[in-house]
Amino acid sequence: KITGYNAAVREFINNAITGEYPDFSVDYSKMQLSKGALNQLKQVTITPLGNELTVKWSPIVDTMLGNTDDEVLILLYNSASDDYMTNMTAKRYDGELILELAEKPGDSMEVWLFCVNKDRKSVSSSQYLGAFIVSEPS
Repeated sequence: KITGYNAAVREFINNAITGEYPDFSVDYSKMQLSKGALNQLKQVTITPLGNELTVKWSPIVDTMLGNTDDEVLILLYNSASDDYMTNMTAKRYDGELILELAEKPGDSMEVWLFCVNKDRKSVSSSQYLGAFIVSEPS
């Protein structure tokens, strides 16, 4: 048995690092932050606009493999500053979350999400939602 953090690092090294020495790079789409039996969110979209990011998903759930009150964890990684931000204020039934971004215009952000059940014993597999460039606030 290994910790979740160590499992994520192993996954990262084995799957997300590409290239040959000395020209390594990271394929963020291959990073998996969690693996689990809970259903992933369906019909997920991200819409960046100025200093806000809107994340939407279908709130419909198969109650055998998920619950309407599962927490939605969103992770944003700023590759320009090598910093990350997490947010767990949404539930699966919300269907939407609007995040205020503190990043600078021009910063590149990578986005993932996954669900955690209320007793924190089950998770969904993480979903990579893509990258976007932070624009000027509107």
